[in-house]
Amino acid sequence: MLLLRYTVLIVKLTEALVVYQPIQLRQHVIETIEEIIDNNIDAEKAVKTSLRKVEREKNARKLSNGAAASWRQEISTVCLGLTVWQERLELLGGELLTKERRAKDLVALYYLDQCCNVFSAIQYVGLLRSMHLLLYIRRHLSYNESMQFAMSTSLLTQLKESLGKELALGFADISNKKGPIIVRSLLPNGMKPNTEHFNYQKVFGISGAYFLFKKKSNISIQSSDEFKLGHILIQSASSQCCVLAGRPKPGLEVLDACAGQGTKTLSLLSFGCKVTAYDIDEAKLRQCRGNAKRLGYDIDTFSFSTEPMSFDTVLVDAPCSSSGVLRRHPSLRSNLAIPKNQLSILEFYANYTSNILLYATCSVFFIENQHVARTFSLKHTAEFEPLPFDEKDNDFAWQPQQFRQAFSAYQSYHHPSRQQFLLNNELLFLPNIHGSAYDGFFIARWRRR
Repeated sequence: MLLLRYTVLIVKLTEALVVYQPIQLRQHVIETIEEIIDNNIDAEKAVKTSLRKVEREKNARKLSNGAAASWRQEISTVCLGLTVWQERLELLGGELLTKERRAKDLVALYYLDQCCNVFSAIQYVGLLRSMHLLLYIRRHLSYNESMQFAMSTSLLTQLKESLGKELALGFADISNKKGPIIVRSLLPNGMKPNTEHFNYQKVFGISGAYFLFKKKSNISIQSSDEFKLGHILIQSASSQCCVLAGRPKPGLEVLDACAGQGTKTLSLLSFGCKVTAYDIDEAKLRQCRGNAKRLGYDIDTFSFSTEPMSFDTVLVDAPCSSSGVLRRHPSLRSNLAIPKNQLSILEFYANYTSNILLYATCSVFFIENQHVARTFSLKHTAEFEPLPFDEKDNDFAWQPQQFRQAFSAYQSYHHPSRQQFLLNNELLFLPNIHGSAYDGFFIARWRRR
């Protein structure tokens, strides 16, 4: 048996001889991983820092354009991928992982366990260590759910309580896969952009939404003509549905109460809405104004010192755990925090709408979504009534009934609190149910009586 394992190892080594990583590339990968796991730096930030170093080396003519693109791809794939699977890899490595060589061993384990790439592992830790790790993996591999999905037991428990076991494990599985790039066309009637750099494929269920595929890996979306000219907006399909849930139309006065960097603000502006934006983070609000200016839009900013204001629609995309976007932000899975002020934020901004009130999160947890929405409904029955998602929404380029019908097989599931899964004024998006274009996202809406 041992001879067979060594034979397999030699065959894989022979097959992989063409895959050689320069020492400098390996140094970039190890330095980035050490920043993430030893210094507790956010994975996305650490990767961006490393990619900027590669760009500087390219500008200094130390790297060709092709090599730089290849390095960027490898650094992003390995570092973000390792972050996704870190919990599983550390369980596999066990006592073999020492502080002095932890980063290199984790990279080697990632190549062995997730990529079946023995040669790349050898380049990081050597032949003997790679064989040791490979045999250790096969000896200690187990198939409990935490290991299988690289998620803590507590996170899986929260998902099961919120979604039921079947939906939760399906969501956990797809959260370990890279999410696609989704854009909204800002051209008339959501027309498909015509470009030499990207391919576009229509997203099911919503007009003007497209998958974006790069024709060449070294092309940046932000530097493309269609992005600079305002033909496309990077926005997940779930977020686009959130905008449509407010029934946007020209002249509609909207308060985007937690605007962030302004993706939904820009989308609302493209419908001809008059948008006022606010965010507690002034730096994000400045970026929101800058993005609007780039597209030729003007936005107002909300100030609590002004006279009382009233809007046709108020959108509250509240701070949340971001559990619905784990596949886009892998470092979140080890640092999920549920804010305690979501209901109070919703109640505060509800005072500013004369008609529609929207509550949204990029979370899939019941306690952040249905619990908050239903508590609000109970406390403010005299002021607000639930606004169901129905045929009237079809006039706004989407059909929310289709998204609700996708859950028909799961409507019998009840949260441990015995509450119904979804009410008629609530929408939940899951990539394992609605397709990979849709991140985990929740929307609830009301109308002032």
